[in-house]
Amino acid sequence: MGDVPGDDYIVEVGGRRFRVSAEEIDDVRDRILRATCAGGGFVALGSGDARRDVLITPGPPVTIQRRAHTAAPSSGDAAGASAPQSMVATDDQFDDWDI
Repeated sequence: MGDVPGDDYIVEVGGRRFRVSAEEIDDVRDRILRATCAGGGFVALGSGDARRDVLITPGPPVTIQRRAHTAAPSSGDAAGASAPQSMVATDDQFDDWDI
């Protein structure tokens, strides 16, 4: 899927957000799909002490968003200056999430 080492993903289920590493995301997607097709099932999401077993059912939507780890652009960096704001994420945006 073009994952870059160090990138991670935010998986949102029923309004709760979980951080999943790039190394785990393909397996997590597969487990979510299998649980949904089976009519429901528990999938472990998150990492470390924040890891939770989450009941996945066909009802609520599950979203997966890649969160790239990039160096902050310098003031003279034209590429960073032209990046769409919707593509730029900072750590303070994730402070209140269940990750």
